[in-house]
Amino acid sequence: MKTFVFSDDQGLIPSIATFVRGLGDFDVYSSGTVSTSLTRYGASKAFIIQDANLTDAISDLLAAKLVSGEYKYGFIASTVNGRDIAGLVSAKANVSSMAEISS
Repeated sequence: MKTFVFSDDQGLIPSIATFVRGLGDFDVYSSGTVSTSLTRYGASKAFIIQDANLTDAISDLLAAKLVSGEYKYGFIASTVNGRDIAGLVSAKANVSSMAEISS
């Protein structure tokens, strides 16, 4: 089972890693600092997002990967530019296999 984690919050790294580790393989979508740290906690791949204005493009991409079955679950641990990424991805994918992690 493959999972993605979207986070831009350095402080949530230990909780996210603990939360998703039991789910198996996971990829991270985040800023460079957070992605690098999460790969140390067991992430398979880190996709570094350089521009926070890519909120809609990222939510489209993650929703498509949930719909296609490439990802079975998604964990969102931040908002970007005040946008609710978990809500956007859930709505676009029409799924409830999303979780929002808060500190």
